[in-house]
Amino acid sequence: MSATSTRMPAREAARVAASFIAKIADVVDRVEVAGSLRRRLPTCGDIEICAVSKHEQRYQRDMFGEVVEIVDADLLDERLTSLLKDGLVSKRETNGRGVWGSKHKRLSFDSAPIDLFCCDAERWGVILAIRTGPHPFSHQLVTERGKTVVVGTGPNGRPITREGLLPKIYRVQDGWLTYRVSGERIPTPTEEALFELLRLRAHAPWERV
Repeated sequence: MSATSTRMPAREAARVAASFIAKIADVVDRVEVAGSLRRRLPTCGDIEICAVSKHEQRYQRDMFGEVVEIVDADLLDERLTSLLKDGLVSKRETNGRGVWGSKHKRLSFDSAPIDLFCCDAERWGVILAIRTGPHPFSHQLVTERGKTVVVGTGPNGRPITREGLLPKIYRVQDGWLTYRVSGERIPTPTEEALFELLRLRAHAPWERV
């Protein structure tokens, strides 16, 4: 699901990914490479990584030692800010647009482009599946069954379509699987949990097309 035109060999991308993950491993509860690297393609554009940050409650006290505020510190966000300050990572723009938010950061590390997607543990299955791709499969995952999505163009110039994979009782919103009517969020702590809810075979990443 890369937007980068220049691609690097998978071996080099895996080396960079492992080196980057080593720098954040102690401030995440979970981290995994996604995208074409996870699908075992021979080349890789942007290195896509999904992570669940560790959090820490910190107490701000007044001059008398009384707690005046409890702050929820995002340890991964703090680490990336530190790496940015030290020049080990830099912000990266795609099509003239940079992203450095709490859920998605575009950065460069060791001269390679990395897209880092952050989520909480209860959304992990949805986020990892969508970010693993490829794009047609991800588009099907968020499209209601009975509806079609355009996934390409045939040699005759006509659109190639596929049917959505999402049962009609669900929708995907802000990285959550939710019930379509009530909006209630449904935890998907693993990809397997997501595929079971969608009544889909748990395709291995390299089987997804």
